[in-house]
Amino acid sequence: MKPNTAIPTGADAHLTEEEYQVLWAASTDAVLIMDEHGTIRYANPAVLDIFGYAPGELIGNQIAMIQPERLREGHRRGVKHFLANSQKKLDWRSTETFGLRRGGHEFPIEMSFSHLSHEPGRNVFAAFIRDITERRQSEQAVKESEARYRALIENFPGGNIAVFDRDLRLTFVGGQDVKNFGTPEMFVGKLLAEVAPAETCAVVEPNLRRAFAGKTVTYETPYKGGTKYRATATPLLWKDGVVVEVIVAAANITEQKEIGEALRESEERFRLLAEVTNDAIWDWDLTTNDLWRNEGYEKLFGFRREEIEKTFDFWSDRVHPEDRDRIIVDIRRAIAGDGTVWSAEYRFLCKDGRYAHVLDRGHVIRNSEGKAVRMVGGMRDLTERKEAEAALRESEERFRATFEQAPIGMAEISLKGGFERVNPKICEMFGYSAEELLALNASDLTHPEDLPLIGAMIAEVLADKRKTFEIDKRCIRKDGTLLWGHAMWTVLRDATGRPRTFMAVIEDVTARKLADQAIQNLPARLLKAQDEERRRIARELHDSTAQELAVVAMNLGRLEEWIEGRDAWAENLLADSLAVLAQGNRDLRTLAHLLHPPMLEELGLAGALRDYVEGFSQRSGIHVELECGADLERCSAGIETALFRVVQESLANVHHHSTSSCAFVKLERAGDNIELTISDRGRGLPPGLLTGTAGDARIGVGISGMRQRMRQLEGRLELNSNASGTTVHAVLPFCAKDARLDGILAREQK
Repeated sequence: MKPNTAIPTGADAHLTEEEYQVLWAASTDAVLIMDEHGTIRYANPAVLDIFGYAPGELIGNQIAMIQPERLREGHRRGVKHFLANSQKKLDWRSTETFGLRRGGHEFPIEMSFSHLSHEPGRNVFAAFIRDITERRQSEQAVKESEARYRALIENFPGGNIAVFDRDLRLTFVGGQDVKNFGTPEMFVGKLLAEVAPAETCAVVEPNLRRAFAGKTVTYETPYKGGTKYRATATPLLWKDGVVVEVIVAAANITEQKEIGEALRESEERFRLLAEVTNDAIWDWDLTTNDLWRNEGYEKLFGFRREEIEKTFDFWSDRVHPEDRDRIIVDIRRAIAGDGTVWSAEYRFLCKDGRYAHVLDRGHVIRNSEGKAVRMVGGMRDLTERKEAEAALRESEERFRATFEQAPIGMAEISLKGGFERVNPKICEMFGYSAEELLALNASDLTHPEDLPLIGAMIAEVLADKRKTFEIDKRCIRKDGTLLWGHAMWTVLRDATGRPRTFMAVIEDVTARKLADQAIQNLPARLLKAQDEERRRIARELHDSTAQELAVVAMNLGRLEEWIEGRDAWAENLLADSLAVLAQGNRDLRTLAHLLHPPMLEELGLAGALRDYVEGFSQRSGIHVELECGADLERCSAGIETALFRVVQESLANVHHHSTSSCAFVKLERAGDNIELTISDRGRGLPPGLLTGTAGDARIGVGISGMRQRMRQLEGRLELNSNASGTTVHAVLPFCAKDARLDGILAREQK
């Protein structure tokens, strides 16, 4: 209990201080009065139940006696801050914290404070304290119940859960059976008529309407592919007295039609299954034949108190006909004999018409003459256990059939990697017999380079950082050949939640991987073909066309000598022709040089770049500074060609797009890498050219080609362009093997 104000005094007081103390003494909450120094001046009797101290043990001591040490300093600072506040307003503010019992045990409390006296130097505070341990436990129990309910819904075996709104539109779909027809996302938001055949709608729709009318209904319905379900539709959500959502729990009964609803999916049914029920106790007076039964009959079997008769026939008439004669003879024999114990299992008819499996035990009480005069016993409902056992047997049978007949490889693997169970498909994939695989470890079938990644993923699963993982990995067959497998590992846990084994599913994706690799290698082939074609054209231009033009120039020179002084007009025309021919010959040699610079093979990358940069500056008028590291060694032909092409493309972009009057080229060795940087001080590149989306996007193609060359040699290309200029940065491993490309092309030719 909590007063509304501080202890009033004077003419306006409604209760005296003694009357308040009487009220506080009767309170089940602890009431403490203390001064500003934390000294307890009053404690009511409830402190004994809450803190384990008698009031006299607390009075005169500090409140720190009942505070955990970690909270004491905070309390002292709070009081000091409050007293320093000129307003001094504290009106029974409630807070949750922790108290300290006599034995040193912390427990949760709810505490309210008020400032009772405002006189200087006589500040008095009152505190009302309530033990909220049971409330905290109740809140935790609710959270655990909700978590169990959610897990049951999401993993509902052998069926599905669906929630419908009043338009018969699905708002939720869950359960393991959903994957047989698609994913939950394919159903949520659609009307019943959009996801179910007409014959299903004809059964389900009227039953849903009855559920929206406030009734719980159970019905059987067909679905696609000959599947049959037994479903229960229950009002789930009410608003203003109207059902606005109905939950439907549907169990797949295609193969087990006569088995009752083994698992319940709604919150109400889950609570019923999870709740610990009391036995139905009975007391049979054998002298009067009267039978007394407790409320367990109401809870277990659904009978109202007024429906339960005190006769033997009320019980015997509800024993299943197939069990009745056996049970009656057995109980009569127990009464007529000299024993004291009777026990039997049978089926008992419930109020709703279903039969419950029960275990009935009775104790015969005899008089001094040995005659049975009374029999006391209790009935225990075994239905859940029986149904669970049947469901478990069925689940194991379904899993066994699925495991053995699966079209993909499946195996149960120990935490150490040993095979414990394998299906025929995985034996076929790897070329081993089942006996041979069971003697191996999963690592024996995995490419060594893939083992570290798989080991790391397994460690994350065992550390509860992930529930499962998928990976494409290389596997080794019995004959030593490789196959690509897409593997998914899921951990299986025991009843305590500890990892027990892994279930691994693996699919042969070798054909897909080879196709992907062929697609990825296509740009490499194109680049290789491009370089070879450039080299061929350059050689043709140099060895054939250039020589032929040289012969023409010689002939025209001889003609110029002959015609000199004879015909001025013809002499001028011939001189112009020789000049044009000389320019064409220079252009032809420049083109051949650009297609395949001969200096690259003779002088290496640094020498070829000096020759090219000098010629580029003369032709374009752009001043280019070239800096090559002194420790730069010759690289492989593939690296030198790739870097030379990057310089060619980059300087061409400077000439055509940047408007820069200068450019900078730097080639250097950086550790195990060789790095190339080309920069200018122009206006930058248009965004469309970087992505290949502009009207004139030749440079976009060039950038793509440069990046492809870098990737092919295990390097990278970085490009930064803005209004202040453009920088291209290429990095390649110094010892990258361009033979990789030749190897790829050689394999494809085979």
